[in-house]
Amino acid sequence: MACEIELKARIDEEEVADILDRVPIFADFVSETVKEDRYYAPGDLSLGDADFRDPRLFRIRVVGGESVVTLKRKSIECGIEVSEEIEFAVGSAAEFEKFADAIGYRFLIGKRKRSRIHKRGALTIEINEVDGLGFFCEIEFLRPDDEPDIAGCKSRLLEILAELGIPEDAIEGRPYNDLLRSAFGSGRSGHGFAGPL
Repeated sequence: MACEIELKARIDEEEVADILDRVPIFADFVSETVKEDRYYAPGDLSLGDADFRDPRLFRIRVVGGESVVTLKRKSIECGIEVSEEIEFAVGSAAEFEKFADAIGYRFLIGKRKRSRIHKRGALTIEINEVDGLGFFCEIEFLRPDDEPDIAGCKSRLLEILAELGIPEDAIEGRPYNDLLRSAFGSGRSGHGFAGPL
């Protein structure tokens, strides 16, 4: 299990090129990709009732034909998220969804992100366009559980954000799924991206 310390900030489409010009100071370009996520919860939770910090919820992410299941235990303070993740690959997202359904889980919401990913060491910077929500800059440190240095990472995240020219008041502390629920409603499950995996 690893510890992620991350923040995300809203950015305008017009700012993307300037921010991308500054990113190489901190991290090197790795790839552009599309991430398709589907979130599942115990069958008794509706989209309106779900707390996306609840560790019983999990995500199936498909990127480039590979499927990964992720469960997060997270806290968010001052817009900075600290998460412990449990992740594993599955051969077929569709088959795992059938398994989830069989044990009483149901699909809640989906999300599609187009990401430009930059990395250097434990640092990842992504410029993301999220369907229905717009553009975001995500800055993340991945640390082993035995040496997370959470306070130091939080401080460094804010420094990098400022050096990228993004003000602290642009930090978005709510999970993407809460933003999607607000944008599309919470009356029933299935809002956001809900295409086949």
